[in-house]
Amino acid sequence: MILKELDLRLNEVFNKKLAMSWDKVGLQIGNIENDIRKILVTLNVVDSVVNEAISTGSDLIFSHHPLIFDPLDTILSSKVDQKVILKLIENNIASYAAHTNYDAMPGGLNELLASSIGIIDMDIMEKSESQFEGAGIGRLGRLKESRQFRTFGNELKDKLNIEGFSWMCGDEENAGERVVERIAVICGSASSLTDSIIDADCDTAIVGEIGYHSALKISESGKLIISLGHGSSEKMAVDGIYNILEDFLKKEKIDIEILKSSRGLNLWRYKID
Repeated sequence: MILKELDLRLNEVFNKKLAMSWDKVGLQIGNIENDIRKILVTLNVVDSVVNEAISTGSDLIFSHHPLIFDPLDTILSSKVDQKVILKLIENNIASYAAHTNYDAMPGGLNELLASSIGIIDMDIMEKSESQFEGAGIGRLGRLKESRQFRTFGNELKDKLNIEGFSWMCGDEENAGERVVERIAVICGSASSLTDSIIDADCDTAIVGEIGYHSALKISESGKLIISLGHGSSEKMAVDGIYNILEDFLKKEKIDIEILKSSRGLNLWRYKID
């Protein structure tokens, strides 16, 4: 499929209009007349992912995090963030991103993360500005059965396949016995939603990352705050995006191969092997 046609279809499938006003989503690099036959899905567009795209003959990199976010004055090989852009252009590889629109959309990353944790009876924390049904920032729900935090914490690491997480609450001495039942979930950065978390009907908030003082404010409100790490909260975006793309291409009978990147998953680590 020609890139300019694919771009329009992807904008519909991933609800581009749901992106936050400050976000940079959609097609960022590419010759719109190119024929796209292979897509590589990744969390981040970094140099190793571009090399992987070159070696696999991929025509388009589909990422969760946008490659170009801040305004550019140059595109130079001497600058770490810009050499990736230059390499994509030199190798005729396009770049497309679905970021906060994928977070917010029905069946998107927030729902995927909440479901993976075991949350049911989900609702939206903050409705989308577009008023699109079922879309919005964060998810709020409950566990089928309540857990003590020490039990829930170990289950959380197993379910998300992560090494560890940060947490904070007002009563640290008795934290292990705290009951976890109603949970707010926000993938990625959550500092701007501090007051919404405080006001939410939940005992626990699970976020990707949050500023220290925001976490302190939430813990002082009586809630338990868990920070997974930005990348750890969003690494399942690769599977999620892949599955949506696969369903779309099969339904529309579009002959494009999809690959999951083995690179681009840059996470905070908690131990040295």
